[in-house]
Amino acid sequence: MGDTGKDTCQERMSQAMETLRRDLGSIRAGRAHPDMLSAVKVPDSGMETLLTQAATIGVEDARTLSVKPWDESQVEAIKQAILALDSGLDPSIVGTVVRVAIPPLPEEKRKTYVMQARAAANKAKTAVRNAQHDSEGDEGPRQQVRDLADRYTSQIDQALRAKEHRCGRRRRRR
Repeated sequence: MGDTGKDTCQERMSQAMETLRRDLGSIRAGRAHPDMLSAVKVPDSGMETLLTQAATIGVEDARTLSVKPWDESQVEAIKQAILALDSGLDPSIVGTVVRVAIPPLPEEKRKTYVMQARAAANKAKTAVRNAQHDSEGDEGPRQQVRDLADRYTSQIDQALRAKEHRCGRRRRRR
């Protein structure tokens, strides 16, 4: 395998890891985090705009996010867009800021979020294995590709354990 094949393989594995980080960031873990609102789209001049492109999202405390729109006339639209998520978040308007209260997660929701995190990790592992498989067809040392795949798989497992911990459910050791 030439350097180009290894570089392509590493790039694909790195992309899988970045996708996993983004996916895990959007899964709620019981604490306030700006990524919780990454999927919110706000109507703006006849188009839908991501909330992250229309406002500054900050963390006030462990259970509260603050959303400060760049255009103050968007406050009500932002509140409605957050309510439309149907995720149990409770936005309220205080002056020109939307405060989003994060209710505690019931155990059933925690389990659902852990399952989503595991599915995202499995998807990332599949992408790493596919990159490994595609690269092993090239001539050259396969051990480098295996080591690379093992390293990324370990990082995926680490990210999953961290997310499970933040969701309040630790993975049981067998």
